[in-house]
Amino acid sequence: MTLTIAWVRSVGDTEELCIASDSRLRSFGSWDVCPKLFTTPRDDAAFGFAGDTMYAYPLILQAVNHISLHHASHSRALDIYAAKGHYMELFKDMLKYMSDPPKPKGKNEIGSLFIFAGFSSRKREFKIWQVRFNTTEGKFEWLPAGGMRGMGGRNFVTILGQPSMSQSKRSAAIRAGKAPEVETANDVKLMATNRLAGLLRAVVTSAEEVSTWSRLRFCATSLGRRLLTMSEVRLN
Repeated sequence: MTLTIAWVRSVGDTEELCIASDSRLRSFGSWDVCPKLFTTPRDDAAFGFAGDTMYAYPLILQAVNHISLHHASHSRALDIYAAKGHYMELFKDMLKYMSDPPKPKGKNEIGSLFIFAGFSSRKREFKIWQVRFNTTEGKFEWLPAGGMRGMGGRNFVTILGQPSMSQSKRSAAIRAGKAPEVETANDVKLMATNRLAGLLRAVVTSAEEVSTWSRLRFCATSLGRRLLTMSEVRLN
């Protein structure tokens, strides 16, 4: 199971972009000290992922390297909205150089979900995108984050979880007399949505609430909208 969450919240006259993830990788066992959040040389944006590391690590690390080598992106002369277009092309182009890919285990040929989030100096706002691979069209989709009921204001949230299944697909399977692909009790995204809605109102501060979490928080103050950064890792 894997879970990554990004959200924007307002605290007085300050807006915060918060990103959190678990730190467990699984392949030949469990490894509990592995990063799933990645800062960038821009210092105003970050990547995160949930799911298969086989695709996630190469794609994210290549994007970080691109930022290091591309002056306009590194210096923030290229706003995050324009920079996103570069990363979209990079993700698409990376797949052209893969040969002899493994056979897909299920419907999703790329079992990785991504978050790209940061601050736009041009629009003076935080922005979150969810990135997922559309198997029908054979390309990555970059979807802007939506809101969560009850959070109010300009708050946005994106939750990535695997395994997960939309409620509409689960209901359709039940109506058809079929077993859902993912049982409700095992749906990581659903559990996070139901149990962490209240937690999204505040920065994670208790190790009892979340056992193995990485946290990255960006704060933009209304006074000059200066970007502050803080990163923290907690491991139990």
